[in-house]
Parts: sequence; C-alpha cells; structure tokens
Amino acid sequence: MNKDNKLFLVRGCSIDQHEEHYSLHYDNQMFDKYAKVRFPLKSSANNYFRIISSCNGVICLSDDHFVITNDLYLWNRSIQKLMALPPVRVTFQLHGPFMHNIGFGFDPVTDDYKVIRIVYLNYVTIPPEVDIFTLSTGTWRNISHLGLPYIIQDRGPQINLNGAAHWIASDRRGYLHCFLIVSFHVGDEVFHEIIFPLSLDVANFLESLSLIEMQFDGDWSNVGKHYCVWVMEEYGVATS
Repeated sequence: MNKDNKLFLVRGCSIDQHEEHYSLHYDNQMFDKYAKVRFPLKSSANNYFRIISSCNGVICLSDDHFVITNDLYLWNRSIQKLMALPPVRVTFQLHGPFMHNIGFGFDPVTDDYKVIRIVYLNYVTIPPEVDIFTLSTGTWRNISHLGLPYIIQDRGPQINLNGAAHWIASDRRGYLHCFLIVSFHVGDEVFHEIIFPLSLDVANFLESLSLIEMQFDGDWSNVGKHYCVWVMEEYGVATS
C-alpha cells in the first residue's frame, strides 16, 4: 500500500515450471499494474504456497496447499525480508492424521505480529490443539487450555478485521448443527463467536465483516458468476 492508493497482491502460478508469480495492482477500475514482485520461495511438496493473510504489508505463507509440510513463513516484500517460523509442536509424524487452520494478525497495542495454529487430531477431536507464535519473542506457546469448542474448516479462508482473525466454523455438539464466525482477538488472545444460519465464506468488504454466498440458479455454466454479499454494519452484532 502506498500513501494514496490501496494495492492488491495478485498471485499466479505455473504448474509446469513449478513457479509462482506475484504482482501488485492498483485498486481501481482499470486494475493497473503497479509492480512485479519477485517471490523468494519455492514449495518443497506443493505446486504453490497458500497465502494465510496479510497485515501492514507482511504476508503469512504456509506450504500446505495439498501436502502438509508444517513450513510457515512471514514475508515483508517492501524490505525484502523473509522469516521462517520455528518448527510447530503438532505434526503428523508425532500425532498422526489431523486437519488444521492457521490465522495471522497484528496487535497495535504491543506493535507485534502473531500466528495462530489450530489442529484437530484425528480430524474431529474437540477441543483442538492451539498454538500461537509471537514475532517479538520468536517462539510458539501452547494455548490449548482456551478449549475452542468449534470445528473450523480445514485450511479455510481467514480475514483480519478490528484486531482479530476470523474464520467460518461449525458447532456439532448435541443434535444441533449450526454455522458461525469464530474470531480470535490477537491482542487479548481470546476467542469469540457470531452465529448465523448459513454456510458461507468470510470476507472483509469495505472494512466491514462480511459473508459471501455463491448462488446457483440451476445452470452449471453460470456457476461462480453470481454472488450475494452480506455486510455486518455494526461489528459483533449479528442482527445488523
């Protein structure tokens, strides 16, 4: 982002050449190209990296798009700095099969970046194993005692808003099965939830927490062309 314009980071990948290509574009109608970005990594097991999220120009990347390698990185393109995170605590080699999700956020109070990793052993074990990495200390901490009672979609999308990471999750306790937005406040390190009746994708639209629903009208040629966007006008208030 520069002083006057917001920029989009766009990724393309060449499966044949096993390379990724990044570029920055202006957030305008013409989608003008601002700059080409040299990507410093090459996946060891996947065709390309998964972008977790970005904060203040710092991008969190995971090499787990298809095959989980447990490799996590923070990349600051503006100063050409790349940081590999320390080894994670929960791995397939030590704990067996699992599904997981990763979040990334910034705490403006302490001026610190944090990465949160949520792992469901045997794919469904609740509460999950939860660890948090703090950039200022360079270490992971086990915060599984928080006892998250929900299942977050495996490697699902995550957005940052109001100092918190947000995911779509489901509550399968008892006979009821509802969907909700789970947030993790990076500063306070506390989980919160907002219940809603549909299964959608979470998004940040005009700096508001939003949900995106892909609509299907029965014509398969139109799949992915029609969307409905739900915008939360007052953060944390589901009825808004």
